[in-house]
Amino acid sequence: MASKSLSFTNKDFALFNKQDVTIEIVKDLARVQSFVNQTLWKLSLISGLILLAFGLMINQGVRRRFENVRLQEQKEQLNSANIELKKEITDRKLAEEKNIWDQQSKTAMSNLLETSLEPLHLYNLLESALRILLELSWLSIQSKGSIFLIDRKTEELVLTVQQGLSKQILHSCARIKPGHCLCGRVVKSHKVIFASHINELHDVQYDGMKPHGHYCIPIISKERLLGVINLYVNEGHQHNYEEENFLVSIANTLAGLIERKMVEEKLHLAKKITEENNKQLRIEISERKKTAKKLIEKDELVQISNSLSTGCNYFSRSKR
Repeated sequence: MASKSLSFTNKDFALFNKQDVTIEIVKDLARVQSFVNQTLWKLSLISGLILLAFGLMINQGVRRRFENVRLQEQKEQLNSANIELKKEITDRKLAEEKNIWDQQSKTAMSNLLETSLEPLHLYNLLESALRILLELSWLSIQSKGSIFLIDRKTEELVLTVQQGLSKQILHSCARIKPGHCLCGRVVKSHKVIFASHINELHDVQYDGMKPHGHYCIPIISKERLLGVINLYVNEGHQHNYEEENFLVSIANTLAGLIERKMVEEKLHLAKKITEENNKQLRIEISERKKTAKKLIEKDELVQISNSLSTGCNYFSRSKR
């Protein structure tokens, strides 16, 4: 019985094998399911982390971009503020400089007019005018220059007053013919000539001459040239219309003063000549009076002598 109960047929073994396989498959499926679940969970976690990181990156990028935009705006605002500040400082500086220019210009003009009221010779007036010009701090000129007056007979410029000129210039520019060098060209054109350096128009040159430029300003009254103001500037100096306009106004004022001084000196000379003539006339009248007196005295003596002679003759005839 025992052996009979322990005996299995091929069918039994096949059934057993099928059950074992099914169990193994179920187990495998469970393991696979578990693995898939774990993998999906890990993938979900990784995806979440990736999304979180990506979100942080995007957020950080947006924030950085926003900060960059804000920094750029702040930078532009700062640059704009700096430009406005620089403009304000420049405008204020220009206004202060213009105020100084105006004050010094008015003072210079006032000093020139006050000097003209003094009983000065024309030479001393021109000397004072040149000194007033060269002492202006805002005027971009060197501390040397000269003033020429025109010789009506030859139409040449005559160096009348100067300050700081070299011996070579004093010799070469004692008299300047029309059209010669810069000042001579002013005689022909009656216009301002500016040169920022020694150019082909600068006929007067010598060895050792230092680089420089010029403002040559005509002194004109009623379209008649009276002279030229010659000023020196540093080489490369840029032409400045405010400087030129001021120098022209000084030249115009000086023209009126020169004409007045010339008239005064002519009147003074005429007065002196008249006084000399009157003095000579008085002397002649006095001499004539003396001569006449002598003649009268001589005539009286002759008459007395004749009277005495007549009396003596009468007395002699009576006595006979």
